Amino acid sequence: MLLTGGLVAGSAFARTGLACQRLVIASSSEKAGMLKDFANAYDRAGRSAGGGCVRVVIDEVNSGNAERALETGWRGQPSDRPDVWSPAGRAWVVLLEQRSGGGGALIRPGFESLFQSPLVIGIPEPMAAALGYPGKQLGWSDVFGLVNSPGGWATVGHPEWGLFKLGKTNPTVSTSGLHALIGTYFAAAGGDLTRDAVASARVRGFVGGVEKGVVHYGETAADFLHNLRDADDRGSALDYISAIAIEEKELTDYNAGLITGVRQAVPRVPLVPIYPKEGTPVADHPYVVLKSSAHQAAARDFYDFMKEPAQQAAMDANGFRDRFGRTGESARARPFLNSSQPALVLEPPPGPTLEAMIVSWQVLRKRARVLILVDTAAASGPLSDATAKLAPALSGFEAGDQAGVWVFPASGSANLSYTEVRALSAVGDPLRRALETVRPTHGPSDLVAPLRAAVSAMSASYDSTAVNAILLMELSPGSPGAGDEQLARELRNQDQARFVRVFTVGPPSQRLAGIALAGRGASYQPGSTTHFLDQVISSF
Repeated sequence: MLLTGGLVAGSAFARTGLACQRLVIASSSEKAGMLKDFANAYDRAGRSAGGGCVRVVIDEVNSGNAERALETGWRGQPSDRPDVWSPAGRAWVVLLEQRSGGGGALIRPGFESLFQSPLVIGIPEPMAAALGYPGKQLGWSDVFGLVNSPGGWATVGHPEWGLFKLGKTNPTVSTSGLHALIGTYFAAAGGDLTRDAVASARVRGFVGGVEKGVVHYGETAADFLHNLRDADDRGSALDYISAIAIEEKELTDYNAGLITGVRQAVPRVPLVPIYPKEGTPVADHPYVVLKSSAHQAAARDFYDFMKEPAQQAAMDANGFRDRFGRTGESARARPFLNSSQPALVLEPPPGPTLEAMIVSWQVLRKRARVLILVDTAAASGPLSDATAKLAPALSGFEAGDQAGVWVFPASGSANLSYTEVRALSAVGDPLRRALETVRPTHGPSDLVAPLRAAVSAMSASYDSTAVNAILLMELSPGSPGAGDEQLARELRNQDQARFVRVFTVGPPSQRLAGIALAGRGASYQPGSTTHFLDQVISSF
């Protein structure tokens, strides 16, 4: 009995991770939670591989961030170098192979898929019906037509919906953004997509025409879904957005009342998935075992474990198609999902063409006009650290973008709630130097008056050809104040034709999250990633 008990205790001790192989998997965000559940089940199953037990660790790493980190040997990352990389789509693998001289030193050939989710254009149901859904095939050409029509939705008899507003994530960071870019270029080139086609005036005109409709970019589609849900709760979903480029799984989750794992009541206005008639890429969630890993057998065993019926059923329940693109019983029960679509799946183009598309997009994307508003009444350490991170991040802006810097509380005796450090003007070294001059101050501070003034100034100088936004850096937000409710109403009730979006940067805060939601932007925490550039500047 003592011997048996000792063996059992020894086995349990080994599986705490102290003596087991540690298999690290860098997973894209939309599936990281599910893979963590699989890792726990794998550990409970008591499996072993490569001569010993295995402990699986899932690190959530944005696909674009992980691709760039692998290019540079994973140096300076907050998480351990992975044994397995699982981005949302194989287009990121194509980019890594292109940027790392073929990828032969990094990636084992013949990697497999975990499951699939096609890209769709999610359109609020009444708007989709106005475009002829479900009887009419729709695609990127219809988006182009509406974006470039001076009357917008008036073209199809609904002037009350205003201009066509497109939500689209940044393709240098997000898979849905990258796939939307691929789909747009294929539609523009008529399927014959080459580097020469990418550079042609016709294709550039089409892609640039679609980008004109973007309200802002973003790190994840969840930014748009949270804002859409907030607008839906207030009966104004059709005022907020006309379409979002999004994965099918995220769309069906939204219609079921689920956003980033948080369940709510189903929305009043559901999103209809448009599978573009020109073809659509599919997020196939590749399982890429890196050559540098010392745990090849363990990586293979965990993949085999995920192919077993229990895990496959969980994938289906989570709204994914299987690795061959087939929908299961659970997925087929989701409203609006069409298991016979997409009719045409677009494979990622070759690496040189894909790289050329991204470089071209950085020129064609909608320009940014951003007023950076900084609360200087904060502890010197946190403020200096945050501004030090933001200053180099400004290199993410492109020629043609504009930015300015205001600080509050105001210095001197001016009857203003802020001090202008740099007026809104072209980006470049002067902008970086202006931000580097910002120093902490002491004393009381409140963000309501300067934020209200910033929105008013940006609205007065509004440029319809650009993303007009406030970037509020507030490291001491405190609790919601007496003026917050009125401020939120003012932000939500802005003129839809001159809407200034508000993005917040600071510690986790109900106040900052509420302001960003009312301002139809997003809230970020500067210490949550080394890629501060990707999180904040990519929104513009």
